[in-house]
Amino acid sequence: MKNMLPKLAGLPGKIGLCSQLNISLPTKGIHEMLGTKRAKPVLYQLGRNIGRELGAVLEKEHGFKKASGTDALFANIEKMGHLFFGCRISTPKNSGPIATLRIFDSPGCAGISQMPEPCCDYVAGVIASFSAYQLGGVPTSCIEISCRGCDPTLPCCEFELLIGTLK
Repeated sequence: MKNMLPKLAGLPGKIGLCSQLNISLPTKGIHEMLGTKRAKPVLYQLGRNIGRELGAVLEKEHGFKKASGTDALFANIEKMGHLFFGCRISTPKNSGPIATLRIFDSPGCAGISQMPEPCCDYVAGVIASFSAYQLGGVPTSCIEISCRGCDPTLPCCEFELLIGTLK
């Protein structure tokens, strides 16, 4: 499993550059090919398929420990954002089963504008599946609540991570 992170990201050998063209252009293309209604679940499922594998790779190659609670989970999500997506993920003070995540320069919509709806479904899927893996299989889901791809005046994309619930 030596150096699998670039392969998961679809990159020739660099870590943390999974953004811009590698995700946002295919995202826009899938939205145009399938239409927004059909593209959203496809992109989300693709992300969920990668998230668990990403968790295993980060554990083996970067010494990530499985999260023992939400504080450890949020710290791992922030590190994963930097290593895999090459962006900053902020997890403001959260409590309970619903957490807000802010992603600055989200790779799902980097360089994209005028999308009809939030378009970072792939990123949401990765976060949901990575979180479930980190928490030992606790059901999780993630939805985007605001997106720079729809409104470029926003400073970041915001996501809601639901822990212990599937939506």
